[in-house]
Amino acid sequence: MTVSDEAYRRARLHAAQAGTSVSRMVADFLWSVGDDDLAIAEAATAREALAQRITGFRASDRLPRDDIHDRAAIR
Repeated sequence: MTVSDEAYRRARLHAAQAGTSVSRMVADFLWSVGDDDLAIAEAATAREALAQRITGFRASDRLPRDDIHDRAAIR
């Protein structure tokens, strides 16, 4: 695939306004694509770790309401 002359001209204008080059913009874009993939992979890993930590939770493990609001026990 090739870039049209008009697309390249607009990219050069945008790069000049941003004080950079078209090559730098392309490189930054390519790095950002990799960053998105890395962020997705890290989020999936964190989600799996959290799921493993909370698998033993049961509603019956909760404290009774009276124990939670027992202010005398807190003092």
